[in-house]
Amino acid sequence: YCYVPFAPVSERTRKRRTQLDAARSKTRINIGVAFEQWQQLREQRGLKSDDMVAMFLLDNAFGRPILV
Repeated sequence: YCYVPFAPVSERTRKRRTQLDAARSKTRINIGVAFEQWQQLREQRGLKSDDMVAMFLLDNAFGRPILV
């Protein structure tokens, strides 16, 4: 076991991380207790990303591919 202390983070880096997190938060959804099923579906269907899971579910809900 080797302890490695965290390097100090500059104010500029901290602000950039905050901006990036705010941008991600605009597209983030909370699926609560369905998260486990989401992960299972992703694994079973071999979907490589959460975006692909969402499109798979939407396609199946509407019975056709969705045009964006």
